[in-house]
Amino acid sequence: MAECIKTIELKDGKGCIKYRLPNVIEQLRFLSESKWSLTEEGADIYTKTIHALEVAKKFVVSIEGAFDSIDALLEDRDHLGAITQFVWDIANATMIHTKKKP
Repeated sequence: MAECIKTIELKDGKGCIKYRLPNVIEQLRFLSESKWSLTEEGADIYTKTIHALEVAKKFVVSIEGAFDSIDALLEDRDHLGAITQFVWDIANATMIHTKKKP
């Protein structure tokens, strides 16, 4: 199965984040390691996103444009939306299904 590579454009044409969606095992590990599905009291969406970001970083294929890494991108507050979109997409990724050949 081919990897699904997705792209999120950064604000003001500063580049993009390219990342791959996890396979089934990686998705389950992500959900477990990031504690995304826990419903503990006081765990708001921002806390979940912070925990998930650390686990999601391994799915980044490349950062193109004005930044050379995901960590450098995290220093620029203008890109909060792109980072959040990336993490939430990984957290909610739909598994890719391939058709069987006849």
